[in-house]
Amino acid sequence: MERHHNLVIMGQDVAEYGGVFKITDGFVNAFGKERVRNTPICESAIVSAGMGLSINGFKAVD
Repeated sequence: MERHHNLVIMGQDVAEYGGVFKITDGFVNAFGKERVRNTPICESAIVSAGMGLSINGFKAVD
C-alpha cells in the first residue's frame, strides 16, 4: 500500500479490528479509513465495489 497509493483493502472486520488473523492490524492508522474498508457479508456487494473502484483507476484487494 505504500507503493500503490490507489490500492484499497476491503473485507470483513479488516479496518479497526485488523481481521480475524490480525493481518491488517494498524493499517487504518497508517493508511486511513478511505483505503482500509470494512464490508458486509455480501460477496456480490464486495465484487461490485471492487469493480467500481477498478473502473475509476483504483486497485482493490478483497
